[in-house]
Amino acid sequence: MTDYDEVRTCCSGADICKKCWPFMTVALKILDRALREDFGFNHLLWVYSGRRGIHCWVCDKEARELSSAARSAIVEYLSVIKGGEYKAKKVHLPETLHPSLKQADKIISKYFEDLMLNKQDFLATQDNCEKIIAILNGKEFLKSSFKESKSSQEKWEIMNQIDDVVMQKGVKNRSKHFITEVKFQLCYPRLDINVTKGLNHLLKAPFCVHPKTGRVCVPIDVKTVDSFDPFSVPTISSLCREIDEYDASLKEVNKLEDIMDEGQKSIATKIEDYNKTSMRTSIEIFRKFVKNLV
Repeated sequence: MTDYDEVRTCCSGADICKKCWPFMTVALKILDRALREDFGFNHLLWVYSGRRGIHCWVCDKEARELSSAARSAIVEYLSVIKGGEYKAKKVHLPETLHPSLKQADKIISKYFEDLMLNKQDFLATQDNCEKIIAILNGKEFLKSSFKESKSSQEKWEIMNQIDDVVMQKGVKNRSKHFITEVKFQLCYPRLDINVTKGLNHLLKAPFCVHPKTGRVCVPIDVKTVDSFDPFSVPTISSLCREIDEYDASLKEVNKLEDIMDEGQKSIATKIEDYNKTSMRTSIEIFRKFVKNLV
């Protein structure tokens, strides 16, 4: 999430909140589709990092045996945002969009207005407006139009109408996909290239615990990623508490000897500790993934 600091208004650094977490949802959906449909990989395990990001374990045999050069090529294929902190325009789309970019645009478009205009209210500040203005030739028109409007939604509507107006102004070198480039620059996934191409790079394993937050690195179900809440992910202390509470309630039940016989007691005490906690669903996701892989 740190790599989104230039486009998120709610948090910075390692901090996250419910307003900016949808950036991760968009990234997961775009990359999951590309890895499955464009490259044909099937065994993808998405894991919450425990703090501010997500990891994807691509476990197909073909993927695991890829060379560093091949991994770099995949990252290059998936990378759209290019350029450092001081480069205004970081997305340059070709005249004819690649099918993968079209699919990414569809995913971003579903989330863009709610994420960037409502949750982030990105165009509310002059600084952020200047960032968008700097991307387009014909800046004076956009600058004067932005002064007349107030909300991010109003400014975005002006930008969506800009093509015809700017064309009439005779602006040269204008991108055919200006609106798409803006959406990509704000919402397209930021990839960690070194983690992807480096065969000797350290990786977080599923179910390890983040040392700073105490949260468990749980698998994420792609089908329910929209409802995934990083703040509800269990910590070591919350898991211990859940187990203690479950065991305490079980002891109360066992006291009712006239209701439960000895055979039922022995069954009840064999319940695995994880089944006593909110980790149960996460472990089922992992078991299903491993079963399919095997």
